[in-house]
Amino acid sequence: MTADHSTSPALALDATQLRTLLDDVGTFIYAKDLHGRYTFANRATLELLALEHVDQIIGKTDSDFFAADTAADIARNDQEAIERACTISREETNQVQGSAMMRTFLSIKKPLFDQQGQVCGMYGVSTDITAAKQLEWELRREKEQLRVVLDNLDATVYVKNRERRYLYANKHIAVAYGKTVDEVVGQLETDLVGQELSDLFSQADRVVFAEQKKIALKESFLSPDGKQRHYWSIKMPIVFNGEAGLIGFSSDITELHNLQEELKNLANTDALTGAANRRFFHDTTAHELARSKALLTPLSLAVFDVDWFKRINDTWGHPVGDRVLQAIAAACQKGLRKQNLFGRIGGEEFAVLLPRTGLADAQRIAERLRLAISHLRFKDLPDLGPISASFGLVTCLDEEITCDEFFSRADKALYQAKAAGRNCVCVAA
Repeated sequence: MTADHSTSPALALDATQLRTLLDDVGTFIYAKDLHGRYTFANRATLELLALEHVDQIIGKTDSDFFAADTAADIARNDQEAIERACTISREETNQVQGSAMMRTFLSIKKPLFDQQGQVCGMYGVSTDITAAKQLEWELRREKEQLRVVLDNLDATVYVKNRERRYLYANKHIAVAYGKTVDEVVGQLETDLVGQELSDLFSQADRVVFAEQKKIALKESFLSPDGKQRHYWSIKMPIVFNGEAGLIGFSSDITELHNLQEELKNLANTDALTGAANRRFFHDTTAHELARSKALLTPLSLAVFDVDWFKRINDTWGHPVGDRVLQAIAAACQKGLRKQNLFGRIGGEEFAVLLPRTGLADAQRIAERLRLAISHLRFKDLPDLGPISASFGLVTCLDEEITCDEFFSRADKALYQAKAAGRNCVCVAA
């Protein structure tokens, strides 16, 4: 690797300073040759393996410190970085020989190149995420997501003083800010990201300085390309070149965050129609009902059932029935505002939640949806006939009513609509 001659001479690090910096990072940094033998390890790595001197690890392999299956998993990831000459990120679960504790690490591994540009080994940075994993496992919605391997994860390393001026920055944080390293080092954080975002970052920084302890947290901000990025950050106090500061080590978890949001959305969505599923619709209704009572604002609920849907299924088959449901869902969602919630709560039964909507407006919305359904046509099924739906509508103002009672009153109005000849809107008494 070539030196960065653009770095300010005042910031050039000699071997001792660099060793001190790597020892104080608070994460595990190491390097190995092509045969998996250690060529470098920082103090945290030595302490993890209960070693006192670096000479005790140089030339050794992971099989000297870990159980056979663990060592094999580590070696497999190391070899992938070497053989593919690429950066990889993996979650690794390690158990040091003689220790009963299992630890989970987020490891970023990259190839090392000699002066001829040939791969001569690899180096890695591993962050102990055991505590974070345990905390995340307590959150039910994240249980399955925690097994996802974080790919293409780059780490940002930086040092800031109490005035939030950057004393050191690696290239990854410079890229995150859309700057070069020289444009970041020596600058105040507010000049790089603006006052609002700087104040957001400083909340964690102040804790580090005030309590003089390491903290870990999730941080989010807009990157220069306008996209939202999410980072898992570890920050800890440090003395850098004789000046009190903090060192931060952040990993990009945007892909994991987006996956979490996608999985959460899938868990709340009906697979056939894209509408909210019954559980999510019911939970949201309960929440909105409580908010309506607290704010003294009206809340309306419309439930509707597709008329003669069984006849459609029996005559044309379930695939056509599915197409009808999908068309109805699309037509209704197109006619609703973002604050309204559309859901499928049964086979051919749907519901619309209308926050801050009184009875008169709710009737107009329900009637508009009814007409939209009645206008549906299928060009390839001219004999299918008109589609219609019967609506039941209820509005809650300031009365004491449970969520189940709310739905029950809407259902009764729906039955009245069916009894009145179908294809109409009836309001609960």
